[in-house]
Amino acid sequence: MAPTKVNELKSLQGKRQSLFLRIQGLYNDSRNLNDETVCKNFKIRYNTLEKTRQLFSNCIDSINLLSLELDPDYTPELEAVDELYCHIVEAAKKVFTKTESSLKPVKAIAKLPKIELMEFSGEMSDWPIFYDTFRTLIHENPD
Repeated sequence: MAPTKVNELKSLQGKRQSLFLRIQGLYNDSRNLNDETVCKNFKIRYNTLEKTRQLFSNCIDSINLLSLELDPDYTPELEAVDELYCHIVEAAKKVFTKTESSLKPVKAIAKLPKIELMEFSGEMSDWPIFYDTFRTLIHENPD
């Protein structure tokens, strides 16, 4: 065995362990989302899940290739995070759906007072005043 390949394998195994612990930590948080602090941290760390999973997968592939190079009888390991990943994603859907629904604005419906409009007399000289009043009080009023 070449010492540099063995060292590279050990380095990759350490990296794999570190990435797995990140995913495991997020999984643990996903099981305790009723705690406000845990939920807040979960939302922040969830953004890195896809990248962490991809790095973990690449690391496993590299470990398998290097291990096969060093030992032809080596049995490649499979990804061990799929179940954790699926649980985390489902938990995130619930958390983010709950958050989005609680942020939707509630429109208050107020009862407006009766508006007294002047009656249009039919005279062309009165039209601009009537129209401006109508437009301002009725047409452009969002309520």
